[in-house]
Amino acid sequence: MAKGDLDHEQVGVLLDHLERRRNALDQSTWQAPGLTIAAQAFLLNVLTNEAVDPLARAVILVAGVGAVLAAAASLLRLRFREVLYSEVIGRYAELAGIPDPRADQIPVTERKILEKEGRLARVDRWLRGLAGSNWWPPMHLV
Repeated sequence: MAKGDLDHEQVGVLLDHLERRRNALDQSTWQAPGLTIAAQAFLLNVLTNEAVDPLARAVILVAGVGAVLAAAASLLRLRFREVLYSEVIGRYAELAGIPDPRADQIPVTERKILEKEGRLARVDRWLRGLAGSNWWPPMHLV
């Protein structure tokens, strides 16, 4: 797609649509672990119940492991799609002549201008630096 193929109104609508889709995926990414934990708590309650037959416990255990694996696969897929939408948003923003809105694309000079001042500014900068460092695994893996 060439730079002049879309007018600004079309680009605005497209970027809005892409961001809404990306936000929906982001919300799903944070809901999945909570639902998985609730399911695991239920299955653990059943597994620890002495009245449950050992064969039923084995089936429940396999089902619990399957649920965890399915949740992990779902989270990885959601994360892939969220990153893909973010990259597409950046690409269409570039085609429209809009600076890339993703946090890691903000130039360091712009970040310095936006720095906070005050009593907790140093702690805030340290925490943001820690959160944005590359040695942390991606949050969907945590």
